[in-house]
Amino acid sequence: MKILKNPLCFIYVLFIMVCFFIPLSGNGQKAAADKQTGRCLIVSDIHFNPFYDTTLVSQLKKTPYDRWDGIFKGSKVKYDFSTMSGHDSNYGLLMSAMKGMKMQFDDKHPPAFIILAGDFIWHGSAEPPSVASLPSGTKNLLKTNAIKFLAQLFRANFPHTHIIPLFGNNDTDNGNYHKQSPAFRNRFADAWEKGGTDTYGPSLRRNGYYTYHPANARNLKFIVINSSLVGFNPNLVKPFPDNDAKEMLAWLGRELRKAVKNRNDVWILSHIPPGKNIHDSNEMWRDEYSKMFVDTVAKYARTGNKTTIRTIIASHIHRNDFRVINNAGGPVAYIRTVPSVSPVYGNNPSFEIAEIDKKTNNLINEKTYYFDLTNNANKWNNTFDLQKKLSLSSISPYGITRFINKFKTDTTGLGAYINFFNVGAAVPITADPKNLNRSNYADYLNADILNPGN
Repeated sequence: MKILKNPLCFIYVLFIMVCFFIPLSGNGQKAAADKQTGRCLIVSDIHFNPFYDTTLVSQLKKTPYDRWDGIFKGSKVKYDFSTMSGHDSNYGLLMSAMKGMKMQFDDKHPPAFIILAGDFIWHGSAEPPSVASLPSGTKNLLKTNAIKFLAQLFRANFPHTHIIPLFGNNDTDNGNYHKQSPAFRNRFADAWEKGGTDTYGPSLRRNGYYTYHPANARNLKFIVINSSLVGFNPNLVKPFPDNDAKEMLAWLGRELRKAVKNRNDVWILSHIPPGKNIHDSNEMWRDEYSKMFVDTVAKYARTGNKTTIRTIIASHIHRNDFRVINNAGGPVAYIRTVPSVSPVYGNNPSFEIAEIDKKTNNLINEKTYYFDLTNNANKWNNTFDLQKKLSLSSISPYGITRFINKFKTDTTGLGAYINFFNVGAAVPITADPKNLNRSNYADYLNADILNPGN
C-alpha cells in the first residue's frame, strides 16, 4: 500500500489497470462487435446431377449413397466450368462450391446455422435416356440417395452447425411441383437428421413443413413452408392439393400467433416465393394461396411495437431479388430471394453468407459469393456486398421499398441492380428472358410490391 502514497506511482497503476480491463485498440472494439453479430450460410437450388457422366449410371443404381463419392472420383470426365452455363451442377462444381463455402468459416467460428432452401436434385431435362427410362421406384431411390449424399456432404463439412432444409418443387417423387409421398418425406427427414444434432419433429414427415428453434438461438423461430403444396406451374397436373394448401396456411397463421404471444423472432422459409412470375404473367403460387399468405404475413409481421417476422427467405428463380409485403400502414415484411448454385438458367453459381444481429435476429447485411463461369479461375472470389452494391439505407421493409421506388424516377444505380440480379452474368435478354435488363426492369420492380387482398 505504500506505493500509492506516491502520486506518480498511483497514476501508473491506474494506467495499467485501464489498459488491462478496457481495450483501447480498434481490434478490441471489433471483437466486442463480433460478439453481437453472427453469420449464417444460405444455399439454394443446387440441382445436383449425378448423371453428368452417363457411364456412371449403372454403378450409381446399385451402390449405396455413402460410397458414391468414390464413383465420382473415378470418373474420367474433366470439369470445364466454362461450359457449365445452361447445365445443372455436376460433382466438380458441387465440390468446388463446398470448398468455397467452407473457406469463409473456420472451426472456431462455424456458421450460426445453414439454410438449404430447396431443389437439391436435378431437373427432369437433365436426365439421360438411361435414367429417364428407369422404373419409377428405381428413379425415386436415386433421388433420395442424391439428397442423402448431399446431406452427408454438408454434415461432414459443417459437423457442429444447425442445418434447416426445405423441400423445393423438384424434391419430390410425384412429379415436379407435386406433393411428396409419405415415404419420400420420411427419407428426406432421415437424410438430414442422420449424423447431426438436428431433429425436425413429426410435421416434416407428415406434411413437409415444420417449425424449428436452433439451440444456439432459442428465441429465433424458423417457420418452414412446403411450397410444393401451393406452387403454380402451367404444366402442373390437376388435381391440386387444395386441402393440404389450406391446412398449411392455417397452420402458418397459428404458428405466427404463437410467435407473437411468445415474443419470438420469426424467419419464414419458402422455396417458391409468392407473387407474380414476370416471365409468363402467372402467379408463382396459385393465386388464392398467394393472397392468403400475403394477408397472413401482413397481419402478424408487426404487432404493437414488436416486429415478429424478421425476414422471409425464398429462392426458385435462380436470381438475386427482393419482394416487399405491405399492410394498410405500409411495408411490414420483405422477401429475400437468393440465387442458385446451379447455373442452368445462365446465371453464375453462387451462395450467400448473411450477417445477423444476435440480439434482434435481424439480417443486417449479406454477401453473394459467386463463381464467374466466363473467367474459369476456379475460385469463388467474386462478391456482392448487399448494402454497398445497392446503396441500401437498410435491409428492412422500408429500406427495400425506398430502393424499389427510387427507380420510378431515377435510374442511377440501375446497372448495379441488374448486375446483382443476374449474379454477374452478362447474358442478353434474347438469350435468356429470365435475366434483368434496362428494357424490362420496371415490370420486375412493379411485381416486387405485394399488397393484402390482391
